[in-house]
Order: sequence, then structure tokens, then C-alpha cells
Amino acid sequence: MTCCKDNGNCRSNPTLPINYCQWDLLYTENPGPGQHYCHCKYTAKPVQLEDLDITLAGLILLNCCTLGPAEQQAIKMLRQYKNDYLSHNTKCGITKPEYDALWPHLTNFVLQLDPSRQDELVRIKNRPMDEPLCTKYFIDLLDVHKQMDQIALTVQELNSTFQILSTTVHGLNMSLQGIGWNIHGSFQE
Repeated sequence: MTCCKDNGNCRSNPTLPINYCQWDLLYTENPGPGQHYCHCKYTAKPVQLEDLDITLAGLILLNCCTLGPAEQQAIKMLRQYKNDYLSHNTKCGITKPEYDALWPHLTNFVLQLDPSRQDELVRIKNRPMDEPLCTKYFIDLLDVHKQMDQIALTVQELNSTFQILSTTVHGLNMSLQGIGWNIHGSFQE
């Protein structure tokens, strides 16, 4: 797509590596005339680093910064660990041996990107489970438990429905066999 105002400096890439929620976090659409998808219609929002999750921060680093191969690999590995052990973890936690094996890798990747975080990593590792964090985990676990109860109830309802359907199909099958027998019998006569 060409720009509505400045074709020489404003170009649209065919695909963006971010999703709509990430785009909305970073940009706001300006009202007024012009093509909807033109870059001139958008203004960057004042975003703070803490507003970005690791996925979006990684995408920005990988697509907007000049990084060496080691930094690129560190970002990719941190994102992979986040996906494997946080976002897509079906066990809702990790074991102590898993944690002990992961922590050195995580700290190595973080320090590779920002060596000034050493003290912060030590503080994070040694911090006690404070009450707000414990309360948050408790509420999150209650929400998961509620969702699991709802899923179990739905499965029970589906099971009952399937049993009724099975009985009905069996009854229809028996009726059809009976009709077939009578037709067969009448043909013989």
C-alpha cells in the first residue's frame, strides 16, 4: 500500500511480526481522512518498558535493534523458556530440580543482554514469598480450579447425552431390524 501523504518515506510492510493487541499497545490511530492502514494514520504511544511482555520486548529487540548472534540467541531462548515453562505449562508449575537446572541458563541469558541486572537477579532468586504474591497465586489457582470444575461438569453432561443417544440409536436399530424381519418374512410368503 502506498502512503496517503509521503510515498517516499512511509512504506507499509506486507506483514508485521506483532498481533493486534501488541499493535494497540504501541500505537493509536489518528481520526480524520486518509487510508485506514496508512502509517501516517498512526501515532506511537508513550510505552514504558514494564508495559511490554517478554514476547513483545523480544520482537522489538529482534526486529528494531542491531544485535549480534549471541544476543539474538539469548532473546530466542528466553522467549522459548517463557513459552515452555510459563505460558504453555500444563502442570501449573515446575519441580525444584527443573528450577535448579533452569535458573543458571536464565541468569546467563539475562546477563548476556544486560550485565547490570546481576544484583536484581540475586534479589529475585532469594526473595521470600510475600503476601500479595501469595494471594495472587492463590486467586489464580482458584480460577483454574473453577475452570476445571466447569470442564468436568461439561464432560459429565456430554457423557449423559452420549448415553441417551446410544440408547436411542440402539432402540432405532432394534426397530429397524424388526421391520426388516417382517418385510423379509412377508416376501417369503
